[in-house]
Amino acid sequence: MTGIEEITASILGPRTTVSEATEKEIRSLGEILALHQYLLARGWQFESVETLVIWIWPDSQIPNDDIVPSTDVWVALDHVADGPECIDIEMSLVGEPDTYEDEWTLRFPLMTPFDELPLESDEAYRFGDPLPTAWEDKE
Repeated sequence: MTGIEEITASILGPRTTVSEATEKEIRSLGEILALHQYLLARGWQFESVETLVIWIWPDSQIPNDDIVPSTDVWVALDHVADGPECIDIEMSLVGEPDTYEDEWTLRFPLMTPFDELPLESDEAYRFGDPLPTAWEDKE
């Protein structure tokens, strides 16, 4: 499956065609596919994991099982019977404690303009560096 197919399947859930999708699902799908193209053009790598659509910044990766091993952007999909209930863009940095607390996670509404996401500071961050400005209040 291609990234676009995986994203479409994640948004539509059990539905198999766009013709069965709700207006909200179609808007969300369009926005996520635009984000997908934007991140790929910047050099992010796409992955898909169950209910997450995720992109990894490859230059940030470290081998470690106890902390988040890369800087990531993801879209968490919270499905209800008639489609996704809530979709946010979430970002985490390499080195975040690998717990379900998301201590270093920033959330943005899906419709946030891409140039407002702190991608440059995410891409520049390396494990052990001081946290970028957007994360300073998260410590």
